[in-house]
Amino acid sequence: MTTAQKAGGGGAAIVIAGALLLAVLHQDWWWWDTDTLVFGTLPTGLAFHALYSILAASLWAFACVFAWPASFEEIESVEDGDEPTGASA
Repeated sequence: MTTAQKAGGGGAAIVIAGALLLAVLHQDWWWWDTDTLVFGTLPTGLAFHALYSILAASLWAFACVFAWPASFEEIESVEDGDEPTGASA
């Protein structure tokens, strides 16, 4: 049983919602006219995209842990010569 199955399988919905949120946040029109520097040297838009990249990587890591399809693991075990999970004898 995978982690997603133990948690009720809601991981895919969270990943989809997170991806949609990131798609909206990627349209960062609110930073275009700002002259503010972050840490004294980094333009605000670039700092936002650095944070955005960390959020996107975190979402992908979450997807790999909580929303990975169990069928992919079964395919791998069949290719290795093992019996698939739940196969009848």
